[in-house]
Amino acid sequence: MDFEETPLWAGISMLPLTIGFLIAGPFSGWVSDRFGARTFATGGMLLAAATFVAPEELPVDFGYPVFAAILLVNGVAMGLFSSPNRAAIMNSLPPDQRGVGAGISTTFQNAATVLLVGALAPAMAARGHGAVITVGSSAARTPAPIGAAYGASKAGVEILTRYWATEFGGSGVRVNTVSPGPVTRRRRPLSGGSSVP
Repeated sequence: MDFEETPLWAGISMLPLTIGFLIAGPFSGWVSDRFGARTFATGGMLLAAATFVAPEELPVDFGYPVFAAILLVNGVAMGLFSSPNRAAIMNSLPPDQRGVGAGISTTFQNAATVLLVGALAPAMAARGHGAVITVGSSAARTPAPIGAAYGASKAGVEILTRYWATEFGGSGVRVNTVSPGPVTRRRRPLSGGSSVP
């Protein structure tokens, strides 16, 4: 595989996760408004937990369709959880405090990542292999007039990922961050002389 294409194909391979989220998120928000958020948020968390354990049962040479199914179910689970959870948080706040509430919610999610990696990475290092993937954002490196809390929390995740890579990389644990944002590519010539982006 051409390593220049690897990020593109990694993104394409993760599409089932996004599709699951796009299907379940709006549905969960609509249904939880009618029947309450607790059932959907709790069910989504439990289903997500199952999808985090499921890859442990895969053989070393697993095929992509099985992994794609796990990603799809994880996307559905996160969609079921996210909409009612965020709505419950935002509805509990006065309108002028919802921006602060969103920032605090994101900070708690990032803190949970820190605690989870702190608990699991040493065990991965002890067995000599493992992988940690965090989610960053281009907002960590591109300030905007709004979103300071979000950008700062994602900057924290990205620098922490670098420290974890340094700390655990020598023990066989890969630590990477996925950072969504705009992508630019070099144009490459086609055989007919034209070029594609």
